[in-house]
Amino acid sequence: MSCRTDATVELLHEFYGPWCLPGTVTGNALFELDGPDASGCFILTGPDSVWHGRNATALVVELQTRLDDYLLERTPYAPIHAGAVALDGRALLIPGMSRTGKSSLVAALIARGAAYLSDEYALLDGDGRVHPYARPLLLRVPGSEPEARTAVPATRLTASIASSPARVSAIAALRYSDEAELWLERVPSSEGLLYLLQNTPRVVRDDDRTVTAAMRALRTARVYRGRRGDAEAAVEPLLALLAQ
Repeated sequence: MSCRTDATVELLHEFYGPWCLPGTVTGNALFELDGPDASGCFILTGPDSVWHGRNATALVVELQTRLDDYLLERTPYAPIHAGAVALDGRALLIPGMSRTGKSSLVAALIARGAAYLSDEYALLDGDGRVHPYARPLLLRVPGSEPEARTAVPATRLTASIASSPARVSAIAALRYSDEAELWLERVPSSEGLLYLLQNTPRVVRDDDRTVTAAMRALRTARVYRGRRGDAEAAVEPLLALLAQ
């Protein structure tokens, strides 16, 4: 990745922190960030397209969306659509596709002391452990269009960021319902496998590694299904699952 201005360098450091290491790009950079220009516009140039806009945070959202796509096609891990946090080396997965409230729930959990793994993709290795993918959290903007999101660095939520893989201790498949009280029910591991495979990105859905990684994650995990309303009200019961 190449930054052409001090402003874009500072932006990467703000949102990616220790993941953003300075250095000299050799060869062609996958993405190039520039701006703001005289009109206040930022520019993101990628392999196939160019994005421009006046909002620095929107630039990060666009960059992260493209980085996610790049990751899914090349990662050695099995990616699952799931929020993931850890406590004392034990991970909680919250499977769900986009717009199911994963990021807001992860934000609430890490603000209350859980270590951040990811708000969108749980990366499972061949032993079923989940690895950190500490991207900026992409949170929906209340009252905006359905697709409007803002990027928030995990460190802004006073979160600790996991630096090593964690064993999956609990999986909570939660449906969001406005005004609902938290309800959890333990279910068999076979149902947990279904939740994980249903939330596998299409690009890796037929990869045998996904089934293997999911089954091995379930060897150490208790599986719950349920319903939740407000994210804050769900935090303590979910953290309690990791303390069991």
